[in-house]
Amino acid sequence: MSSTLSIEVPEAGITALDLADSIGLPVERIEGIFHNYSVSGLDALVLPGDRVAFVPYGTPAPHPAFLGPFVTRR
Repeated sequence: MSSTLSIEVPEAGITALDLADSIGLPVERIEGIFHNYSVSGLDALVLPGDRVAFVPYGTPAPHPAFLGPFVTRR
């Protein structure tokens, strides 16, 4: 599977949670997301042309303080 996908998003948008579900990502394995280069939650509204990166649990980072806490944990 490619690490980059182009997905058709409705003009009205879709939540990051629904987007993850639509591409078969197990939501319980998502640590957080980047939405248009900023840390966001799964409730973020993704519009056509937006960029989204799903970050799995355990992904190393230089230091969490640089990114802030991910807000996707349930």
